[in-house]
Amino acid sequence: MKFFAWAIAILSVNQIIWQTPNLPQMVYYAIFLLIAIVMVFYHPNIKINVCMLFFIIAIVCSIFVNYIPDYFMPWDRFFSFLMVILCVSPFLYNSELMIFRKEIFDKVNILFVIVVIISFLGYLAGIYSTADFSGFRGCTSQSMLLSPIAALTSLFCLHKAFCPEISKKEKYLFLGMMVIAFLMCLLAGSRASLSGGIVGILYYLKVRYRRNMKLFLKVLFSMLIVISVSYPLWESYLVTVAGKIERSREVGSMTTTRDVLWQVRMMEFKKSPVCGIGFNYVDETILPSVYKIAAKNGVIEPGSGWLFLLSSLGMMGTIPFLLLFGKPLFRIYKKAESYSDEILIGACLSFFAIHLIAEGYITSSGSFLFFYLWLLISLAQIPVRKQFFIKKTANREQKQRTCSIDFAEMSR
Repeated sequence: MKFFAWAIAILSVNQIIWQTPNLPQMVYYAIFLLIAIVMVFYHPNIKINVCMLFFIIAIVCSIFVNYIPDYFMPWDRFFSFLMVILCVSPFLYNSELMIFRKEIFDKVNILFVIVVIISFLGYLAGIYSTADFSGFRGCTSQSMLLSPIAALTSLFCLHKAFCPEISKKEKYLFLGMMVIAFLMCLLAGSRASLSGGIVGILYYLKVRYRRNMKLFLKVLFSMLIVISVSYPLWESYLVTVAGKIERSREVGSMTTTRDVLWQVRMMEFKKSPVCGIGFNYVDETILPSVYKIAAKNGVIEPGSGWLFLLSSLGMMGTIPFLLLFGKPLFRIYKKAESYSDEILIGACLSFFAIHLIAEGYITSSGSFLFFYLWLLISLAQIPVRKQFFIKKTANREQKQRTCSIDFAEMSR
């Protein structure tokens, strides 16, 4: 099981590294399908997630009831979507499959840390260029990949720093890596990733300290002081974000790169609010001219994951997805155990809730973030909730004292 978990983790992360050769997309999909078949064969008693089943039915219906030009390849995209989904989504599940997916999640997060550290060292050494106006990309293929990966890495390192089984030096080490990851997120320049990362950290701390609001406020206040005092040290990392904000002010909108696409998505939704206009399809008749050439080649610029979900699959696809995504997010917020990996999963989901406002990959099977998002959704479902509880020890109170990181104390 660990071998397959490492195989999928390395295969997926390799697809975003520009220095390494990437597998052809069909080989990439076929490996996911093969591993899914092997895991199902060796671990029977498979169950089907009903919400996920309705989501897939909505996709099929949207293809059947709409005319989608052949160059958008709706069925090709659907089958590639299905190959990855069978392996990492909650569609098929049992306890063994959930443990397997948790292994993948852990391995991918470890690789995230490596990618971020390599990018940071490359930045310090001047190996990776910072001349790209869109942002620093490090060892990844583009800044719009490094930025969300760095934000998710900061959440993972924060979670590891709260682990009760590590020493104080290791806690400082993980907090240091969390800072590095957030600096890389700033340098990469994605405002959606930066906003999502901040929301994810706040979600994590709020759930972690929900039974002790005074401590939550103390930690938050201490973090704000540290950030304010250290501003001269990390001010230079804001260059890309500041540049984007300045350009947005010049045109009078903070979402200038998305406004037109959001309007188009809403127009598409109004045309077919029940089934949508078609799986992974955009209406070329109302697209701005700058996007029409790309659309003729089957290339889609969603502008927003949430709005693209509404426009392409309508309410029939959006409602099942919201149940898959939203219910675990609220459940974790209210009921997650203090020593549970569920808090990390909830924090990552809250990141995606923000990031999907500006980026669309919910049904884009070739995207790495598609893979990671569906893996998270799978781990967040109720049938596997108990998989992530850390066993309580007899001396729970003592463990709580060692697990709780007091940022105020650490900053003294």
